[in-house]
Amino acid sequence: MKKTQGRSKKATTVRKKKASHAKKLGSKTSKKTNKLLSTANKKLNTYKKKTSKTLNRVKHAIYATEEEIMHYVKENPIKSISAVALTALIGGFIRSRIKE
Repeated sequence: MKKTQGRSKKATTVRKKKASHAKKLGSKTSKKTNKLLSTANKKLNTYKKKTSKTLNRVKHAIYATEEEIMHYVKENPIKSISAVALTALIGGFIRSRIKE
């Protein structure tokens, strides 16, 4: 009968058991990772939907305000010009005081 060279049968069995255990741990880890990734993607999609809805609401509010301003300017051009002139006067006064 020949002697086995190198590792004994016991060492080979232990190595196989450890390799099998490592494979099981790897599959558990990948399952947990996939589950976590799936949960994160669902949450991300939910937040994307919420932010897009909020963005659309804000966009519509801005357009409505712009239309109101344009309507007001068309109806009251003298008041609009007076308001712009007053704002420019106050801005110029503040700017001259800051430079000194």
